[in-house]
Amino acid sequence: MADALFPSASAAGAISVPELQRLPSPLDQELGKSQHAQHVTTLLQGPGSLLIAVMRRPVPPEQAVTWAQAVTAALSPKAVVAATSMLAKDYRGPGSPADEDMVFAVQTSAARPVNSVAPLPPGSVISGLAASLLEHCESAGLPATALVAVEHAPVPESGLVCRMAEAVSAVVGGVEAPGDSARRAIGNALNGAYQSSASNSMFS
Repeated sequence: MADALFPSASAAGAISVPELQRLPSPLDQELGKSQHAQHVTTLLQGPGSLLIAVMRRPVPPEQAVTWAQAVTAALSPKAVVAATSMLAKDYRGPGSPADEDMVFAVQTSAARPVNSVAPLPPGSVISGLAASLLEHCESAGLPATALVAVEHAPVPESGLVCRMAEAVSAVVGGVEAPGDSARRAIGNALNGAYQSSASNSMFS
């Protein structure tokens, strides 16, 4: 999805974290081989000095801290912004993700306050890479913001992804909000995700 959110981004290398356990995917089982190495994080060069780290495979929760430490050590960022999601069942707050596109912010104490994105309501708990990244950045005194989309379906809808892109644009300087072409790219990417999901489950 990062490719759709940042269509002008170019390849900028990768970070290898061999300590991460490799988890097979349904596609691996079907084809008998790995499509993306579990321990490799792809780097994309975005606008200006923005560097985008993309983890294309799931990381076991108990190894998320290892990933966060390795990536921040390799990049030495001045500030961190993470884009993640949470399931509707874990959301505790007003409104419903079935009725509106909901994106919230969670920040470390060193981060500059975000006025354009509402804070995540108390009681809503995030986990995984974003949570570990925030925890590590808090300990290291790094300014970090996690933008959290609330999903009510297994694959996010185009409107929610576009809302996330708008939130990223508001938090990261020099990143334009998605225009018509970017919105079409996001829609096409999501259509591919839906088709892949249907293909994986059709004969199960």
